Amino acid sequence: MPIKIRSLYEGHGFLPHFIMGALWRVTGNIHTVGLINIMGFTGFLAVCHRLLRAPFYVVALIALTTPLVIIHSATSYIDLFCNSLLATGLCTLAFVYLYDKRESRVLFWVGVGGLVGAMWSKPQLGLMGAIGLVCYALVYRPWAAPAAVRTRRMFELAAVGVVAFGNNLKFKNMNQVEL
Repeated sequence: MPIKIRSLYEGHGFLPHFIMGALWRVTGNIHTVGLINIMGFTGFLAVCHRLLRAPFYVVALIALTTPLVIIHSATSYIDLFCNSLLATGLCTLAFVYLYDKRESRVLFWVGVGGLVGAMWSKPQLGLMGAIGLVCYALVYRPWAAPAAVRTRRMFELAAVGVVAFGNNLKFKNMNQVEL
């Protein structure tokens, strides 16, 4: 592969490709790699229905009216998977903020996990994920928590930041490519 083309692929996240490889390895059929988009979209719908208490049919109908969701659900392109992770993180953040559910650790970890997964999937989602993590810090306000949980919350946010941005440094997602 020419060096100019190879350098374009060096910065891409590995999470969706790792999952696609695992699906291929487990089933032995290359056609199962297309399930990654269905898995991501189903995960988003499950989080909206189970954790956020949104009616399933409303979220599914609204999401499926977007033509690109329907188009990407039938391909092995990773865009729907990555955007489903980002949407999971941002919808969870909005739910926590609007309904004052800051005490729920499950909502925190599902939302932050969605944002970190999106950051690990596509370099283009790094900025949106970073903005989302800053918003999580502002919503959860670990510095204003009682002393008993302040240290734990600060450590959790610091660990999430290291995990999210460690991917960018280790796998060269922030590199500049010259053609």
